[in-house]
Amino acid sequence: MDNVLGPRTVGPLLTETFRVYGRHFLKFVAIAAVVEAVCYIPEIVFGTPGYDPETFDPETVDMVPWDISFAASMLGFTVINSLMDGVFIHAVSEHYTGGDVSVERAYHFVLKRMKALVGAAILFWLPIAAIGVSVLGAPNSAGRGSFTLLIVFPIAMYLMVRWAFIYQAATLEGCEPMDALRRSGKLVDGDWWRVLGVMVVMFAITYPVSYALTKISAVGTVLAGVILPPIFAIMMILLYYDLRVRKEGYTVEKLSEELRAHTTLPETPATPDGGFGGVPGEDKGSE
Repeated sequence: MDNVLGPRTVGPLLTETFRVYGRHFLKFVAIAAVVEAVCYIPEIVFGTPGYDPETFDPETVDMVPWDISFAASMLGFTVINSLMDGVFIHAVSEHYTGGDVSVERAYHFVLKRMKALVGAAILFWLPIAAIGVSVLGAPNSAGRGSFTLLIVFPIAMYLMVRWAFIYQAATLEGCEPMDALRRSGKLVDGDWWRVLGVMVVMFAITYPVSYALTKISAVGTVLAGVILPPIFAIMMILLYYDLRVRKEGYTVEKLSEELRAHTTLPETPATPDGGFGGVPGEDKGSE
């Protein structure tokens, strides 16, 4: 019997992505809509400083509100992105293991793994952010800024692809933050260019749609934030399955085991006297 998790080439991978998305379209949109709503919490709590590009001057403007807003936005982005990816991972996994895709159960499941998910995301973004700061802070004299960009951009791209599956590792395999980075790197080893190629193809498909929607109106921006993230998330989950199928013989049965193992703790059956299984090693046959 063919393994429904893979392996797949790029064409079938994209086809399966849209098939799964279409099968549970309303539920995936509901998941993204909840996340989109949560995105506005930092703005509501901390407020957004007024910005006028004609008058804004960092030398004279009090930057403290901007720093607070930026830090809150970055933290909010990390938590929200971790939450959304984790929920999609659970939903897609339930699709393949034959369970009913439940939005409520997906969020309940992921909240138990949020510490690992957010920790892995922070470890992921810290070096990327440091690289970005080094580029933005590089002096432009004598072309130093351009030279710095040429050096650090490939490093950032390499790390982003190598660590592309940290959420899957943390969610399904129960990896802690640092282990999730190592696990993702192990899966990508030998397939870095292939993973990059699939990501570029999906970006080329979704970006024009996103650009067009955001240019229409504020409603279009909201729609882009709701209908497009599930596509990229599903594709990355299927690519994760594919890599594990190719390298480890990953199966639906194994996926089901991992999903159940990290969903709830096994219940201990009650004994007739109201206890819960007795003491390990106790002889049940003697009275």
